[in-house]
Amino acid sequence: MAHTPRRTRDQLRKSIGRNLIGHRLIDSTASSNDTAAGLIDDTLLGGDDNYNGWWIVLNSPQANRGSIRRISDYDSNTTRLVWLRPIPQATAAGTQYELWPPDYPPSIIHDYIDQSIQEARSRIYEPIEDYSLHADGAESRLPIPPQIDAVFQVQVRASAPSQAIHQTGELFDQTTDAQWTQSIDTPGPHHGIPSLRIDISAQAQNGDFISDSMGPIDLSPSTHVEGWMRSNCDLAAGDVKLHLNDGPAQADGSDAESLPMPTCHAGRWTYFLAALSNPWNDDAIDSIAIEYHANIRKCALWFADIRAIDSKSATWRTLPPNYWSIDPASRRLTLTNAGRRTAGYAPLKIVGGTDPSPMPTDASTTAAPEEFVIARSTALAARAASGFAESAHAIAEHWDARARDAQDAFPLLTNVRRIA
Repeated sequence: MAHTPRRTRDQLRKSIGRNLIGHRLIDSTASSNDTAAGLIDDTLLGGDDNYNGWWIVLNSPQANRGSIRRISDYDSNTTRLVWLRPIPQATAAGTQYELWPPDYPPSIIHDYIDQSIQEARSRIYEPIEDYSLHADGAESRLPIPPQIDAVFQVQVRASAPSQAIHQTGELFDQTTDAQWTQSIDTPGPHHGIPSLRIDISAQAQNGDFISDSMGPIDLSPSTHVEGWMRSNCDLAAGDVKLHLNDGPAQADGSDAESLPMPTCHAGRWTYFLAALSNPWNDDAIDSIAIEYHANIRKCALWFADIRAIDSKSATWRTLPPNYWSIDPASRRLTLTNAGRRTAGYAPLKIVGGTDPSPMPTDASTTAAPEEFVIARSTALAARAASGFAESAHAIAEHWDARARDAQDAFPLLTNVRRIA
């Protein structure tokens, strides 16, 4: 489905440089310490000013990685390169760098790399599986998470080992707060499921929480906590946290598990699936707490059907492709009537892909196949260089052919439904 990222941008850039200019690309290290505006390398050849106008790219240390400067002077007696605008950290013996001739600015090479990656869109995807959606048997239009650019399959969870953490038809009674009022509300997110309603006054403060005793229960076989949350105001991810502990919950970072709740839009039930951080230690959980962690305001919260599950042992069935469609304009997954009935009340798994990402830093990697990126970037750079000189044109033709060969090796994708 996608190419596993391997080489970083600086590695791709060097390969492109060797294709374009061969030995004229200097890949070397400093021989002694210097300043943030100079570098000494006693292996450099040529007379004074030999590298004036050339481009230097610093590859180390980390603070300098990816810094590009134009050489303003070269002193052959000291084998010292000088540039005008200082880099973040002074060069030292062992500093890795590249020198590029004036007609191939490395920043332009980076542009060609990103252009090549863009050309691979719709043919190559970074695979992604998303578990944030939950069918309820009634809703037919579900929001597609923003990181997904294409959907290949929609799967329904058929089964997963689980156990209830909190019966949401019960009030919290371990730790209460004068600014929080509890009640049992119906309906919940699904027919027959009650919800715990919490009304929070305007006098509440960040960090306020309520807790409930239970169990103890053994969550060590579990991997995640799932459930439903609703609010009458918009909540950002992490505004509300759910805490689990093997003693009275403290909601101060010391609990066995502190799980941030996802973004929640006002008036809409939101399914959450939060990974346990240390499930192997969660063998005697006997307290649960709900904390309003940040951006507190007067609002009402609802929680329902809070359970622990073992996602590793879950089984899934694939919805027939004619049971669902994509509305790209609204980024909605639309289930047909048959799709809604088949999914019922169950979590969904979106099997899809993310477009190959551009490479903004030298440490970046991408899902786009490196053979294609190198070949296509080399062709683009050669075609732009030397005013279409005959030699550059021949290089461009050669590497364009190599890029087409690499494209022919792209995987054949079926049933791909793009979001945009």
